[in-house]
Amino acid sequence: MPIEDLESYVKETNHVWTHSRIDKSNTQHFKHFDKIIYIVRDPRDIAISMSHFAFTPYVQKYCPTRAPNPDTYLNNNIDGQILTWINHVGNCLKYKNEFSIYFILYERLISSFNV
Repeated sequence: MPIEDLESYVKETNHVWTHSRIDKSNTQHFKHFDKIIYIVRDPRDIAISMSHFAFTPYVQKYCPTRAPNPDTYLNNNIDGQILTWINHVGNCLKYKNEFSIYFILYERLISSFNV
């Protein structure tokens, strides 16, 4: 469900997880958070993950793909997936100082969680 009143929602919780991008159109939303941690995944993992996500029952019901399987989906969409990753991470880097975003590499979390 969409969050109708972000300010009230933030007051009622201490942890928010989002895949939302940060750009000019939504910077006002990120001002509600005192800490932002951005977990950066390898773009190859993102592309593979998205190719499998495209075949989940939810996505197949609401946004079905024409690809017959995840491998074909990946081959047909890899350029777009990588470009999306570049824009997502790039915008977070652009707003890093404004929102004091702390970056963590996902692979480092796997190898040493206490970093």
